[in-house]
Amino acid sequence: EEEEEEEEEEEEEGEETTEIDYDCNVMNKSHLKPVMNLMDWYIPGEAHPDASEQLAGLCLGSPFTTVLCTPDDSPEESEVHGLITLVDLKAQMSVPCMKRIVDMINMFDDRKYFQQIFDTKCVGFVINERTVSGLQELGAQLFVNLFDEYAAAKKKVQFDYFLVLARITLARTDDDQPRKGEPQKKKQKRKAASPSVACIAEDDLVSSSFINPENWCCWQSRAAQAPLITLPHPENVHRNQEGEVVDDSSKHVSIPLLIESSRLKGLLTDVKKLDAYFATA
Repeated sequence: EEEEEEEEEEEEEGEETTEIDYDCNVMNKSHLKPVMNLMDWYIPGEAHPDASEQLAGLCLGSPFTTVLCTPDDSPEESEVHGLITLVDLKAQMSVPCMKRIVDMINMFDDRKYFQQIFDTKCVGFVINERTVSGLQELGAQLFVNLFDEYAAAKKKVQFDYFLVLARITLARTDDDQPRKGEPQKKKQKRKAASPSVACIAEDDLVSSSFINPENWCCWQSRAAQAPLITLPHPENVHRNQEGEVVDDSSKHVSIPLLIESSRLKGLLTDVKKLDAYFATA
C-alpha cells in the first residue's frame, strides 16, 4: 500500500506544470535580432532575411511597439517571445518588406478589394505575433493596451481601417488547377509563390482555428465585404511554451483581415472578454 501511495505522489508531481512569467517592455535596439527571428515566422511566403530585418526596423521605429520578454532576459541577450505594434501602411509602402506583404495580398485577391482600400484609405497595420501558442490573457492585454496608447497619442494618423494578418491552422491542399477565369501566367506566378495553398470557406473557421485568440475577435469584426484569402507559410514553424516545434506548423496560413475604425470599439469589447481582468474592469 505504501508503494502504491508513493507511485501516486510521483504521478501527481509529474503532472505539475511550470508557470512562466513575462514582462511587457518598450522595444529597444537590444530586441532587434530576436524580433527579426519573430518576423521570420510572421511574414507570409518564402523566408527572406532582408524582409525580416526591414520589418523589425519598422517595429523599432514605431512608438506603439511592445515586446514580450521573460524577466531573466539580460539586456545584452534579450529573448522576445511576442510583439505587437501599429504602423502606417501607406507611409511605409516604399519599404520592400511592406510592399512584399501588400503585393502578396493583392496577388491572391482576385476581386482587388484589398488593393482598392490600400490605395484610397488610411490603413493601420497591426503586427501581432507570439512564439508561444495561447497566452489568452496576455494577448488580450497587449491588444487592448496597443489601442489605448494609440487613442492617447497626441500625434497620430486617423486610420480608416486596421489590417491584421491572422495566423490560422487548417489542412492544406495542392492548388494545381487555375481559378475560374484566371490567366495561365497569373496561375504560374501564384503557384511560384507557394506550391500549396489552403482552400477554405468561412464556415471552416472556428475560434480554435486561430493561433492567437484575439484574432478570432478580429475575424468576427472584419469588413464583411472583403474576400477570404489565404497567404502561405511554406517554411515557417510554430513552437510551444517549451520551445518545441508544434506538429501542425506545416498547416499554418495567414488570412488578412480589414477592420473598419467604426468597429474598433466593439472589437476591443470582445477582446476584453478573453481576460477576466478586463471583463470585470
